[in-house]
Amino acid sequence: MTEKKEGITAKPAEPEDKKAGKKAQAKREPKKKGPPKKANPKAVLTVVVVLLVLALVAGSVLMLTKNLLGGRDKLLSALSSMDPAYQSAETLQEELDQREQELSAKEEKLVSKEESLAKQEQELQASQEETSRDGSLESYLADLSEEQITQIKQVGSIYSGMDAAQAASALSQLGSVRDMASVLYYMKSAQAAEVLNCLDAQLAAQITENMLG
Repeated sequence: MTEKKEGITAKPAEPEDKKAGKKAQAKREPKKKGPPKKANPKAVLTVVVVLLVLALVAGSVLMLTKNLLGGRDKLLSALSSMDPAYQSAETLQEELDQREQELSAKEEKLVSKEESLAKQEQELQASQEETSRDGSLESYLADLSEEQITQIKQVGSIYSGMDAAQAASALSQLGSVRDMASVLYYMKSAQAAEVLNCLDAQLAAQITENMLG
């Protein structure tokens, strides 16, 4: 009895051109898209939070800018309404320059007055020396009593302790130019020069002339 071998029958191989046609058809056919992906809730929440933070930061910056501008305006207003002692540096410098000019002018006047006093003192010393030589004032004083001489010396001592202007005012009230010259004769030269400088120029000249004889 003849046994039939059972086996798997092999399929005949497809031709190469048929395989190539199937591949070309597969390339031409569009791929089927799957269902759309759903948005991630966490990512959406993160974006929302970031936007809120940015909005808050922008609002804070805007508010800070307004506050700074408002503070600047207040500061400028306060500076403009300050006391004159707190004026601008330029104004203060101008005031200092003006005061310096005033002080310079006063210093010049003082120097001029000192020169005038020195000149008066020299003239008075010369007149006293001249009087000592020719004896004109000494002759007048020699005719006076000791009591009168003492009184003249006392008056000269009193005038020496007074302010020059006050002494000049009191001296001008004496009876005669000779009496005025006699009082100045017994005063120190520097003090007598100051008194002469405070007198009327014409009267001072008469006294000086009288002392010169």
